[in-house]
Order: sequence, then C-alpha cells, then structure tokens
Amino acid sequence: MFKDFWTIQQIKGRKESGIRAVIDHYGGLLMAVIRRHSHGYEADQEECFNDTLLAIWDHIFDYDPKKSSFKNWVCAIARYKALNLVRAKGRTKQEEAYDDHYSPPDKGILDQLILKEDLQDLIASLSEEDQAIFLALFYEGQEVNEVARAHQLSPNALYQRVHRGREKLKGERDHD
Repeated sequence: MFKDFWTIQQIKGRKESGIRAVIDHYGGLLMAVIRRHSHGYEADQEECFNDTLLAIWDHIFDYDPKKSSFKNWVCAIARYKALNLVRAKGRTKQEEAYDDHYSPPDKGILDQLILKEDLQDLIASLSEEDQAIFLALFYEGQEVNEVARAHQLSPNALYQRVHRGREKLKGERDHD
C-alpha cells in the first residue's frame, strides 16, 4: 500500500522513478493481462505494454483510491489497451483476409465473451454451484425465481447465497 502511494506521488510529480516502480512492482502482472487479452498478437504486446505505461502516466490524476486499488486500476488500463489492440488489429487482419462484402464480427459478441471470461475468473474461488448461480444471475440475466427453482432453493436462500458469495469476493479483493 505504501509503495503504491509513493509510486502514485512520483508519477503525479512527473518523476520517471514512478513509472519504473510500476514496472518493477506490476510489470509482470501487466504483461500477463496484456497477453491474456491479446492472444495472437504477440508481436504487438510490447507496444501495448508501453501504451499502458503511457496511459498510467497521462491519467494518474483520474485514479481514485476509493473506487479500486492501484493494482486493479493499472490492470484495468492494461486490459483495455489489449482489447483495443485486438479490435484495431482484428479489423486490419479481416480487411486483408476477406472481401469487402464480409462484415467484421459483432463487437458485442466479443465483449460478451470477454465479460464472461472475466466474471468466471472473478468467481473462481466460489463453489461450483455458487459460480453457476452468479453466472445465471449476473451474466445471463435470469430472474431470481427462475434461478432459485433451478437450484432447488427458495428465493430467500438464493439471496443469502449471493450475499455470502459477494462478501467472500469482497474480502478477497480487500486482501489484494
């Protein structure tokens, strides 16, 4: 926590040591996020990493410690930069590979797949049944009564499981 505070202050003061600290503390994590979300674009991942660092530098005053940890904030930037890379390069690859009468894949479908993958990563620490409940409610948008029936629970019991699951996830996030 203290290292993040120092790093943030260094970047706000426009000192290169702040970015070096981000690289030292989170460089491996940022590259892992970039690799995960830009698989197939390995040649562009280093540039994406540099774009991530530049975005951290340019937007450091937008960081709000009340909304998320610094670690989560920089990872979110890396994720968005990687997704932007895939979208931009994906269009270029498609233009080269297909005639003009083919349309690019639906952006909404790509976003939905990424959302589901991120949600599955987030809830991985929950039991399989709780994971299924969270996906049904928060990804598929099913009604509470429908999910409760499918899992042979009363709606009240379902709400309690969701509450306990959220508390567990919140506790894990606070320990990061």
